[in-house]
Amino acid sequence: MPWVSLGPRWYSGAPQLSATASAGGTALVRTPAVPGAQQWVVDAISIATTSTLAGDAVVCLGDPATSSFICGTNAGNNDSADGSPITIAEGQYISIGWTGQTPGAKCAANVHYDPQAYSQPRSDSTVLDSFPAAGR
Repeated sequence: MPWVSLGPRWYSGAPQLSATASAGGTALVRTPAVPGAQQWVVDAISIATTSTLAGDAVVCLGDPATSSFICGTNAGNNDSADGSPITIAEGQYISIGWTGQTPGAKCAANVHYDPQAYSQPRSDSTVLDSFPAAGR
């Protein structure tokens, strides 16, 4: 499949990927679903919280209750994950969930990714037809 980079960027949301920890010390944020005819190649995720407790954070592909675990930290704050890129397909999204946080704490995440658009190659005849024939 021919994919064309649209330029690497940080997704910090619009609004920012942030949530307030519940009375039970949990919070959940998610990226929007990857748009049609695109994929995101994610190479770094950073998290932060204002919690005074050392909780956990988990990153999943989709809903954390039913989806694939990507990475996590038992630091829960000021941590990041980077390394081998993860490809997120059209329609999929990333969720980040915190547990063990101070109720009312702000939990935030940033995702560094390269959005890539599907590029359908032109056939040889289409390319050749775009040039004038010799002698015309």
